[in-house]
Amino acid sequence: MKKCQFILIFILSFCLNTIRADIFPEGEGKFSFTYSGEGEREDTIQVFYYIPSGYDRASMPLVMGFHGNDRDCSYWMQTWKEYADKKGFMFFIPWFTHKDFPTRRYQELGVKDKNGKILPLSMRTSTLADSLMSHVLKHSGSEDSKLTIYGHSAGGQFVHRFMLVNDSPYVKKAIIGNPGWFTFPDFEQNYSYGIKDLPEIGYDRLRNMLARDIVLQLAEGDTIRESFLRKTPEADSQGLNRLERGNNFFKSLEKLAKDHGWDFNWRKVYVPEVGHDAVKMSRHAAEYLLDD
Repeated sequence: MKKCQFILIFILSFCLNTIRADIFPEGEGKFSFTYSGEGEREDTIQVFYYIPSGYDRASMPLVMGFHGNDRDCSYWMQTWKEYADKKGFMFFIPWFTHKDFPTRRYQELGVKDKNGKILPLSMRTSTLADSLMSHVLKHSGSEDSKLTIYGHSAGGQFVHRFMLVNDSPYVKKAIIGNPGWFTFPDFEQNYSYGIKDLPEIGYDRLRNMLARDIVLQLAEGDTIRESFLRKTPEADSQGLNRLERGNNFFKSLEKLAKDHGWDFNWRKVYVPEVGHDAVKMSRHAAEYLLDD
């Protein structure tokens, strides 16, 4: 009898371990993720994550961060770990290196090649990100079916264009922090300032985007025209600094929704006494914007 019980316990233990073998372990870790765009190109990126202990994994929400143009994940991880421990969510941050993901492929989603030619969806960084999100959800051990995403500066550019161009099914909330410049819903300007040359973006896509749960997070002190702010005529027509550009972008969305009688579920949130600071903006987002 005891021998049978021992065998049964061994079998159950083996099955449970086998079932959870593909689940990310708790704590801080990383993994490599490879995406192949239908054989047209292949990208491998490193993804860093943190999963706090002491929470029911099945009920834990997931947050994915998109770093700025410095491409530094380390201070993002240290900042978001604190709030992951405090609030009980998993945090993931993919690393888009300058070498493999210059501005064209990161901030601008890889929509165009280096010659300005529109690329198919399968070759875009936005599709890579969608595939990564699906992978993370599958291996998280959480029963949540969608993530919250947050991006600051270059990451904010990525997130707002991702929600415009991609209409991702894996995102429940998007938070956009201090982008340098925007893609307006403008059919008179080409991408990445407008959408004139993107035939896949029509009024149905815009209507869906405006109905999504999206927060535009703007720092009241982000008004300096420093050396790394884009200053092209097209960018300056949006405003002379990030705060002006963010306000004008939001106004354009409000007008579009009002003109067409569409639902508008975006929110604009100001962060006082903060400039272009990824850590302070991340802390504000983690503390106040993750929950409804």
